[in-house]
Amino acid sequence: MMSETGTGQRRLIDEIINKDLCVRCGACVGFCPYFSYFDGQVVVMDRCRADADRCFRVCPVARNRKTLSGGVSQAPERQEIGPVEEILMARAVDADIRNKSQYGGVVTALVTWALEKGFIESAILTDRGDPFSPQGKEVRDKRGVRRCAGSRYTASGGLAALNRAVKQDRKKIGVVGLPCQMEALTQMGQSREDPHDLDERIAMKLGLFCTWALDHRKLAEFLEKEGVKGPFFKFDIPPPPAEKFQVQSQDGWKDFPLSVIRPYIQKGCLLCEDMTADKSDISVGAVEGQAHWNTVIVRTEKGASLMRKATEEGWLETDPLPQENLEHLKDAARNKSERGKRAKNDQ
Repeated sequence: MMSETGTGQRRLIDEIINKDLCVRCGACVGFCPYFSYFDGQVVVMDRCRADADRCFRVCPVARNRKTLSGGVSQAPERQEIGPVEEILMARAVDADIRNKSQYGGVVTALVTWALEKGFIESAILTDRGDPFSPQGKEVRDKRGVRRCAGSRYTASGGLAALNRAVKQDRKKIGVVGLPCQMEALTQMGQSREDPHDLDERIAMKLGLFCTWALDHRKLAEFLEKEGVKGPFFKFDIPPPPAEKFQVQSQDGWKDFPLSVIRPYIQKGCLLCEDMTADKSDISVGAVEGQAHWNTVIVRTEKGASLMRKATEEGWLETDPLPQENLEHLKDAARNKSERGKRAKNDQ
């Protein structure tokens, strides 16, 4: 039987992983030496004997659950789309970036610009994952950024790459991640012996709008059964009212109704209330009804400076976001928040 030490790992296994609530954000992988990530799964390598619970405290699902061993969630009440300095729509000026990215290519353009200008020295992105599942990757040049362009719609364990970069003493890191990863990143800073050390290393946080992520293995099994074979070049969920999931492979595009894809949503995603990654410097999503543009929520002074400089230097072009789109975004964010609250109450 396991000793009373290893409290954090034991709770993470018993309350999150064994209950199939893990969202594979990757925060615990490398943060605790006994967790690894392989082909869409967090793997327990050995039992921890340390008298600490840092790995549990960085878990975004543990943070957001209503009850944890009888306790009450410490997550604050979420306000629609979170803190806002400015909301607009934007796209990369470079047409090649737009063509190889998701929608307007804002994330690819911002990361590439930040690397070329030395604002960041490396970026934590998500690779395409062939032949295994997508996973976090540290990139340091334009070519690496382009290879990671586009949305995956499956979990990636991306923050494991950040933990590796920190152990290699990397500084000036940019991180691109989902709402759960932005939440975990905040908790990682607070859980380190020197929280300011991580804050000083992270030079840019770009959050991605997310309604949910799919379990990679379950999605892969479904696509194989449907005769859709990799490599996969792109995935997409067009804005409403399309209600479809699109996959581009060497055989072209294949569409599936969202109703047949939803069973593969990670269970832990259903507890999340944050659609717009409100703990980032800049949050990026699609623009409903506007092809090749991104909705951009600038949240911090740092984010405002990044957007302003990248735009002034000709990497991005911007326009006001129509009020109708803003209202739809707020409705979608509010709906996700309410779904998350209901799911917690139903536990």
